[in-house]
Formats: sequence, C-alpha cells, structure tokens
Amino acid sequence: MKRTPVLALEGVSKFYHQGDQLVVGVKDVNWLVQPGEFWAVVGASGSGKSTLLHLLGLLDRPQRGKIYLDGWRVNYQREERLAYYRNQKLGFVFQQFNLLPRTSAWENALLPVWYNPHLDRRQAEKRARKLFHYFGLWPRRRHFPNQLSGGEQQRVALIRALICDPRIILADEPTGNLDSRSGAEVMDHLERLNREFGKTVILVTHNSQLARRAGHHLWLEDGQVIKKE
Repeated sequence: MKRTPVLALEGVSKFYHQGDQLVVGVKDVNWLVQPGEFWAVVGASGSGKSTLLHLLGLLDRPQRGKIYLDGWRVNYQREERLAYYRNQKLGFVFQQFNLLPRTSAWENALLPVWYNPHLDRRQAEKRARKLFHYFGLWPRRRHFPNQLSGGEQQRVALIRALICDPRIILADEPTGNLDSRSGAEVMDHLERLNREFGKTVILVTHNSQLARRAGHHLWLEDGQVIKKE
C-alpha cells in the first residue's frame, strides 16, 4: 500500500522584495518526505535553506505552489489552524537555542504545553521526566540556561521540541553554536530520535560532514533544488 508522505511540496516558490528588486527565496521546489526519513538540506549561505525551513515549519507562506502535511494542504489554512499543526505535528530546534533566560530548564521544556489545550498537563510532565532522564539532564532540570553548557542548552531545546510528541523534527543548524564534541552529541541524539523513535528529521546545515550522517540529501543553490538523493 502506498504511504502518504509526511511532507510534500509541489512547485513551491517564495520571493521577497528588497527595494525595487525581487529576490528569490526558493523557486519551483518539488519534494516528498516519507515518514521516518532523515533528510539534510544542504547549501551555501543565501541558497534558500532558511526560507525553505520556514515554509516547512508553516512560519511563512509561499506565493506559488502547494504544501501538504500528512496529506492535508496547509499553505492556505487559517493562522489558527497553522498554529495547531505547528504545535501538534512539528518540533523545532534552532541554532540559538531560544531558551527563556529567567526560566528553568524544566519550565523551558514545558513551554509548548501552555499553548496546547489538547495535551494533558500531567501526561506532559510524565513525558518530560522521561525525556530529561533520556537526555541525561534530570539533575540539571532546575538550572537556568546561563548555568548550563551549550550542549546542555541544546538538549533542553530538543526536549522542548519533543514534548508534544511531534511527527517531524525541524533542526536549523542545531550544532552551529556548539564545539565539535557537543555538536557530535546533538547529531547522535537526532539520529537516535530518527532510528529508535521513528521521528522524521529534517536538518538544515551548510556542514557537509554533518550532512553525510543523514540518509537523504537535498541540495539548494540560488533557491532551486539542484540535486536530491
């Protein structure tokens, strides 16, 4: 039986105006992502990686084309519905961690629960306990971000991304602010989430060495896909 792609893009284009000039973000992107795949989106700075990630994460809308999430066309949905999809189906991991500085690791990890009326708070906290143990951060759960190393902060960000049990993890240069050892640990965690938990992972990176750890690759240049494998 044919599987429904977890993400599908058909002829997706996004343009920006800079003064009188029209700048290409991405152009005519066609792409299918099947459940449980690990993709690396690779390209130089300005190639369109961030634009593509914002479209995949429903943080922006294309001018042309169609975006499907679990078979549902989403790019023309109302903002309330997009917020629901982002909260329920997508987990975000950013280069800058984006942790609230005056909030403990535990509270940072549970932030998405506050915006998810469909999630039971007790179940979320039970899941958080398991994740803090899984990532080796249980003794550090009451610490604030400035009391944590960069690698620990990124692991808190991973827990936050997983707290609503999303199908897809979108990781935007997640090792960019880490030393090589901490970066390798984050990649290990992403691989385990893909392999052991069946999460679909989409990693945006300019680092070809990290990209090789993914099972599938999409190369962007000047906003266009030049190769997929």
